[in-house]
Amino acid sequence: SLFWNALWRTIKYTGLTVTIEMFLGFALALLLNQALRGRTMFRIILLIPLMLPPASGALMWKSLLDPSTGWINYALSQIGIMAPAWLGNAKTALFAVAAIDVYHFTPFVTLILLAALQSVPRLQYEVAEVDGASRWQVFRMVTLPQIRPTIYLVLLFRLVWSINSYDVIQVATNGGPGEITTTLAFEAVQAGFRYYAFGLSAAYCIFLFFIILIISKNLFGRVSREWA
Repeated sequence: SLFWNALWRTIKYTGLTVTIEMFLGFALALLLNQALRGRTMFRIILLIPLMLPPASGALMWKSLLDPSTGWINYALSQIGIMAPAWLGNAKTALFAVAAIDVYHFTPFVTLILLAALQSVPRLQYEVAEVDGASRWQVFRMVTLPQIRPTIYLVLLFRLVWSINSYDVIQVATNGGPGEITTTLAFEAVQAGFRYYAFGLSAAYCIFLFFIILIISKNLFGRVSREWA
């Protein structure tokens, strides 16, 4: 039961973080690809989360989300909202940890996809405009096919990192409350270095290895076909 519960929490955590990061990162990349005033400054601000180690960022957010001394709950209380103990409540802990992960890694997705968008030849856009294509048609027929291999590659990185996530969870909740945020990667580390059950820890790691191998083979195959 411990394995299946940890597997289900890993699926929830990975699905939640990767889905939000991919959609939000793509939206920000499309926005920053436009000729907007102040976009250089916005790109610099976007880099700040990437400059912090995930564990340091998780410690910062743990302080901000503290129910007694955290600024977030204090600010919400000033407008009449009684916020929960985000990292200590069984209903919100997994979502709060996922939000910390989104804060750290959305800039990575944004910057890689922005580079892909800027590599699309301008001539193709000009030809599409001459042919009278709408903005949606240009995006679907010109932009998306050009950057699809990069999307698959970024998706692969984020899936692997999210499945193996440990530092953010360890600092923010230490797998709690109870086992609400205990994923397979976290359980593998705990089994090996806390309970000295090295065989069980190795079994978790081997299982994760094959899961990542299947995902990598699938996505690398898609990247190869797209670039071919």
